[in-house]
Amino acid sequence: MDTTKEKIKAIEELLFSYSDIDVRVESMRTEIDIIQNDYDTLYGNNDNQRASTPTNQTISLVESKVTNKEARIESLKRKIDIELLNKRLIDNAMKVLNEEDRKFIDDRYFKKISASALADHKYYCSRCYISVRGKNIIKNQLAKYIRIIQ
Repeated sequence: MDTTKEKIKAIEELLFSYSDIDVRVESMRTEIDIIQNDYDTLYGNNDNQRASTPTNQTISLVESKVTNKEARIESLKRKIDIELLNKRLIDNAMKVLNEEDRKFIDDRYFKKISASALADHKYYCSRCYISVRGKNIIKNQLAKYIRIIQ
């Protein structure tokens, strides 16, 4: 598959998910709060400690749970950063579009109006044209400014 086609498809997926970014970010922030406020996993010393090496070094259950919590929180924070960066990239790229193209992208990708509905009610053209037009706007204008971050 052509890398240009892959990039267009990835940008399209990003545009379709744009309207959900704030919800996903808020959900991840809530998840962080839940993890941070979850104290029932921290009980103190446990009788199940076992020597992990011949030097009788033990791994505390509490330590491993705290480390796991911190890793989950850091992972969620990274995902939040990626979501917000993607949103900023889209917002910035939309500035280069003329009003008609901006309205088209808003209707097709942000409001998720189907191609047939756009063809029937707004643009009076075929569904195929809607698909091609979206890809052309992405390829010729937005792709210069949107970099897929993962």
